[in-house]
Amino acid sequence: MRVLVLDDNQELCNFLVVNLEENAIDARGANQSATAFELLKKEKFDALIVDLQLNGEDGFGFIQKVRENRAGKTVPVILLSEYDTSLARRLAADYGCNAFLSKPFTTTQLLDQLRGVA
Repeated sequence: MRVLVLDDNQELCNFLVVNLEENAIDARGANQSATAFELLKKEKFDALIVDLQLNGEDGFGFIQKVRENRAGKTVPVILLSEYDTSLARRLAADYGCNAFLSKPFTTTQLLDQLRGVA
């Protein structure tokens, strides 16, 4: 499984990538949406993990752009957010997210979500 992690917090992004790799998942990280788009153009991913709050853009905007691209219509997306509200969950579903994971979360919870969407 190949996973792209997008989180503007570089430390958290690196932490997630390392944890995924330690669990036999090929992971790439990006801390800016532009970098993530470049990776999506060059490589195929089986799932995306996207933080809701990004510098200069929110995760919903990024996901919307991904979904507008033919290749991005079917890739599963897990949205990460520290705002675990019914509104955030409803918006995540409306934007085409396959799963919602509220912060803080464990590696086990993340892996379970990935297995559920892949």
